[in-house]
Amino acid sequence: MSTSTVSRAVPSTPTRRLRIAISVLCTATALVHLFLGVATTLLVVNQPDLAATLGGTTVLSVMAALFYLSFAGYVAFNVALYRAAFHRYHRLARLALIAWAAGNVLAYVVVLRGQLDAFGLADKAAELLLIALLLIERHRLTPQG
Repeated sequence: MSTSTVSRAVPSTPTRRLRIAISVLCTATALVHLFLGVATTLLVVNQPDLAATLGGTTVLSVMAALFYLSFAGYVAFNVALYRAAFHRYHRLARLALIAWAAGNVLAYVVVLRGQLDAFGLADKAAELLLIALLLIERHRLTPQG
């Protein structure tokens, strides 16, 4: 009785570095959104008077939920992108992550209406770099024919 093993090619060093950079950026921006969700939740719970001056507890609670959703999306797409168990969905996960990051950047610009801050801009720069790296990876993995 013979056993067969499925062998997956080990990615080259440049591809491995690209994947690591994508995962690091994805994880970093996920953690930023988790931090923002927790900070917003704590603001609503512990400082309702201040929350009322910043748009109200309802609006801030919705924002906190959106931050948590963004965190969860980045984690899920990051896992789906490189886990072998999801190999058949890697291309879809890459495209979804590009759309997710672009949506986050757009939402930031729309919601803040020009009142930008350094922390937010740094995160948006990371998301734009993430999009660029995902597009580079997509190009490298697309068969040239």
